[in-house]
Amino acid sequence: MTKLKELGFGAVRIPVTWRYHFDEEGNIDEAWMARVQQVVDQAMDAGLYCIINIHHDTGADGWLRATEANFNENSKTFEKLWTQIAERFKEYPDKLLFEGFNEMLDDNSEWNNPKAEAVAVINKYNQLFVDTVRATGGNNVARNLVCCTYAAATTDSTLNGFAIPEDSVSDHIIAEVHFYIPYEFVTDEGVTWTTPISEYTDYVEQSIDSAFDRLKSKMMTKGVPLIIGEFATDDKDNTEERIRWYTHVIERANEQNITCFIWDNGSGFCMGHIDREGDEDDFPEIIEACINAAE
Repeated sequence: MTKLKELGFGAVRIPVTWRYHFDEEGNIDEAWMARVQQVVDQAMDAGLYCIINIHHDTGADGWLRATEANFNENSKTFEKLWTQIAERFKEYPDKLLFEGFNEMLDDNSEWNNPKAEAVAVINKYNQLFVDTVRATGGNNVARNLVCCTYAAATTDSTLNGFAIPEDSVSDHIIAEVHFYIPYEFVTDEGVTWTTPISEYTDYVEQSIDSAFDRLKSKMMTKGVPLIIGEFATDDKDNTEERIRWYTHVIERANEQNITCFIWDNGSGFCMGHIDREGDEDDFPEIIEACINAAE
């Protein structure tokens, strides 16, 4: 955490897995909660803003799904988890933010074009998250809370149906999307519908611009701040091309006062940037370019 601050970062988003750490009644294991608190304290001590969430409990393998049946079955557990998390951190300062959940999908693991039911359930889970945290009192009464779109996607169908939760206080909700656009440039994985590319072409830049145009017209009019909670590209031996991508995304985000969070899942997954144990960072030039662009 200290290293992140020294590199020039002002905030860190910590993805937290809860699914293996609570019992059948939804009681969180104390050792795991203590570990999460330890990491949050490290971020606080380093002077960073910090976001914690329910992360790997969603996605293609998650128990939380954007369906009415899932909401009926699991909303009480979701509520109990957030009650415990919020109670644990209720006296923490405003530099700690809560994010309700990561990329929640429907039963078909649809990423881009969900049905209306799925988008509506996302809104229900977001509303439950806000209501649950507010009810715990303390600094949670006015803590900034982050709410994702369906799959954290930026497509028309996900943005059109996204609703800002009702809140007991004004101006303390933040919306979140993720930015892996165009996907065939971002990664080699899962691209079966076209040929992956590693060159930063006009098509790549136009895809970025189109996404930001959608965000401007469909999200920035909702009256809440927006963050890009994840953005990154795989290493394809194309560092200079990647720098152009990162820089343009940040520059376009700056135009709309959107804060970006680099996704860094370790060098073994090709989106690693920073050495977590030493000073042998994989792509220091990318980090430097991102910090410069953000400033």
